[in-house]
Amino acid sequence: MRRFISSLLIVTLLSACAGSSYRPLVDRPGDNYEQDLAQCQQYAQGEANAAAGAAVGVVLGVALGLFFGYKTGFQRDFATAGALGGALGGAQGADQNQIDVIRNCLRGRGHNVLR
Repeated sequence: MRRFISSLLIVTLLSACAGSSYRPLVDRPGDNYEQDLAQCQQYAQGEANAAAGAAVGVVLGVALGLFFGYKTGFQRDFATAGALGGALGGAQGADQNQIDVIRNCLRGRGHNVLR
């Protein structure tokens, strides 16, 4: 159990702020690009945090793992796998949300975001 919690903590910390530090590829950035990017990144931090997404994923993963593991007798294994998968999936979804916020924010400020 201790190894599970430390693994989960590492996954959550590694992905906690990846989306809000995203720097998109922009065609011919203007003079105020760096200022706009900093403001958009700050705005994205207010959106769903990867740690919150990972926490929700863990809860759902554990619940599903316990439900399906109950029938097979491997509740702990299923709950662990569900929690790790849920943490990764939840963090990735939250990061992608922050990336989308940054891209849309920069487009709204007149920058040609390529990806």
